[in-house]
Amino acid sequence: MARAALPVGLVLAVLAVSAALPLRGTAGALTALGAVAFVVGNFYLTGRALAWGGRISPTVLQAVALGGFFLKLVALAVALVLLRPVEAIDGPVLAISTVVATVVVLVAEVRLVSQEATFWWLVSSSSEAVGQPHVSSSSEAVGQPHVSSSSEAVGRS
Repeated sequence: MARAALPVGLVLAVLAVSAALPLRGTAGALTALGAVAFVVGNFYLTGRALAWGGRISPTVLQAVALGGFFLKLVALAVALVLLRPVEAIDGPVLAISTVVATVVVLVAEVRLVSQEATFWWLVSSSSEAVGQPHVSSSSEAVGQPHVSSSSEAVGRS
């Protein structure tokens, strides 16, 4: 995820500033730049944290994902509360830039993950890939229909 966030963020920052500058002036352009930087920074830090957690264990990966999501929500709320009274920040540009940047970086990450089949696979200590389908040796393997014998069918009727 960190790989996708930075290059897309640079292009997005140029586009956001060039769109906001003629429409909302310098304050709008700086607000757009700040919003894009905040979103890209969040995605970059999330990607690095998930990569770290994934190297340790699947349990740590899940904890990092949940904790990271909570911290991102808190950081966004704190930023909105602290920046609300600042006159130089253009509210509509901040909202639009944040939403557009989030969607664009998410699309870039989805494309990255869909192009690299091994991107999310983790190898646990038992050398079994997490996320790979596990087929048990029993007749009730995942995805296999259960065929009952005639004695089972008679007993149910």
